[in-house]
Amino acid sequence: METSRNLDAFYEERSNQLEQVKAGFDRLKVNMNAMIRNMETMNAIGSQFGASAHLWTSFHKTISRPVTTFEQQPIAKPVKGASPSLARDLDERSMGEEERL
Repeated sequence: METSRNLDAFYEERSNQLEQVKAGFDRLKVNMNAMIRNMETMNAIGSQFGASAHLWTSFHKTISRPVTTFEQQPIAKPVKGASPSLARDLDERSMGEEERL
């Protein structure tokens, strides 16, 4: 009789413990799904900054590169009788890279 009560108490306690574990796993599943949705949202937001990041990277590379000797040379004035394409080439040399775009 004593063992029967102990066995019943054991099974009841085990059942309660299993219910708590099941409830814990259910909460874990809900929280993991919420975390995954939040991470997907963060990824989507972060990917929208790709173009801006590329623009700033190219800007930084442009302003941080050393000045070449070609850019340091003075621009010659067009000679009378020179072709218009030569004058245009000289004008393009005097413009910065950003102005040409």
